[in-house]
Amino acid sequence: MIEEARRRQRRRRLGIVLAATLAAALGAAGPRMLPSGSAGAGRPGPGGTAAPAGAGRSTSARSARNRADAGAVRIFPALGAGEVGWRLERGGMGGTCCGLLSRQAEIREGNRDPGSKGWWSATVLAGPFVASVAVEGARPVPTRSGGLPYGLRFAIIRTRSLNAKPVALNARGRRLPAPSSPAQPNRRHAYVPAHWRAPAAPPASPCEITAAHVSGLTALEGALVTDVHSFPSPESPAFQSCASTVYRLDGQPFQSSILLDAEHPGHRPAPLPGMISAPGNAHVFQAPGGLRALNPAYPAMSYQGQLYLAARRIPHGWLVVAGGRQLAPRLRLLADLQASIHLSHSPGS
Repeated sequence: MIEEARRRQRRRRLGIVLAATLAAALGAAGPRMLPSGSAGAGRPGPGGTAAPAGAGRSTSARSARNRADAGAVRIFPALGAGEVGWRLERGGMGGTCCGLLSRQAEIREGNRDPGSKGWWSATVLAGPFVASVAVEGARPVPTRSGGLPYGLRFAIIRTRSLNAKPVALNARGRRLPAPSSPAQPNRRHAYVPAHWRAPAAPPASPCEITAAHVSGLTALEGALVTDVHSFPSPESPAFQSCASTVYRLDGQPFQSSILLDAEHPGHRPAPLPGMISAPGNAHVFQAPGGLRALNPAYPAMSYQGQLYLAARRIPHGWLVVAGGRQLAPRLRLLADLQASIHLSHSPGS
């Protein structure tokens, strides 16, 4: 009996050693040694919930695709004198300038789809009531807000032509009626601005940007419109730039611009999208993170491909300063500049 008890004790000890050895081997090899159907096959997800095996990899791939698609589709007002409407940027894939949203949904930019010959991956900008868009008879693609201002929406589609006309659909999948006052056709320069270069004086214009004598500040060149027109924008508020001047401050180039309401110049324009109050000044705004610089007049105006903004309201418009990496020089220039708007009619401020 005693011998039998000793044999049972030796078997228990051997079983403990084998279990410990197996556990150590599994721990060293990691989850790949576990069968896909066994408990604990997936890595813990949010809140400690186990996810299916391989879910992390597919989720990461989907997230990467979503970032590439939605990557932050952003819109900003066009800053060059004579430009009307929006410039759009899509993640790190570039952007386009400029134009009003002339239809309820339209293609605003596109890149060749590397995985499909002859196809484009394009961004459709859409009005607030557009739930989905259909292009070239394909299945409708839902729109999303993505944080765009004024209720605007967008969709990423595949198309064989960037000239395709998306069909705007409501939440029931029915085609939306066209707006009663269509916007002007998209074109970068709605005006032909008058250009000037120092030391020549700027030509006469309803919009003027001037600067008092500031140490280290030099005006280099600029452009102005000689008249201001109204551009219907039925889908959202929009802006037009009536004056733009390039300055050099302490060796760094900056661009200043005056923005008016596109449809009702002289009225108080809408808030600028993507802007927040600057530190310590509730009346001055900045665009944190910047926006992609699209062919700036001076390459040194941008920082690592980004153009940083600061702005303040003026009677009947916005005064915007773009350029540099640091906020302080932009705020200094914004405070020193004077902007004046003289329209034949100024219905409101």
